[in-house]
Amino acid sequence: MAMKLLAMSVALIVGGLGLVITVGTQAAHSAAALNGFNDWNALVNTDQPQTLAARTFHVSHEMTINDVRQARLVLLEGIDNAILRLIKSEPKAMMDEPRGMFDTTHIAQLLKTDQLDEAIVELDKLQAKVIKVFDQEAADKEVVPQIQNLIASLKQE
Repeated sequence: MAMKLLAMSVALIVGGLGLVITVGTQAAHSAAALNGFNDWNALVNTDQPQTLAARTFHVSHEMTINDVRQARLVLLEGIDNAILRLIKSEPKAMMDEPRGMFDTTHIAQLLKTDQLDEAIVELDKLQAKVIKVFDQEAADKEVVPQIQNLIASLKQE
């Protein structure tokens, strides 16, 4: 018993490419039927407007060197903010320490001028200072992960 399948459309999306396969011809959709194994001649490819949109490739915004430098400075600002939060939460730890010991102006200048190896060395020193003043546990809560994140991103560049 042969089953008839009238005017069937199948939509496929393969690798971002939209494809619509219609069984039958444009003029005779209602008369088209699949009768068995070898019905390849009954398949008709029709491009519909919605499938053309699937074929369009969008290129995301590429970062310029200035965008990269700005992203580095944003990460450094996050480190500064984490250090300030740590100082506010543990003011006694800073009583015997000199003001400005966590100044990151020099690191910012290194990042702006793409001196990444020197910036990594300075970030390591900053991390050691934070751990020395506030102890490992307190530093690990906020500051150390952010410093490590910036160092890792600089090593990838």
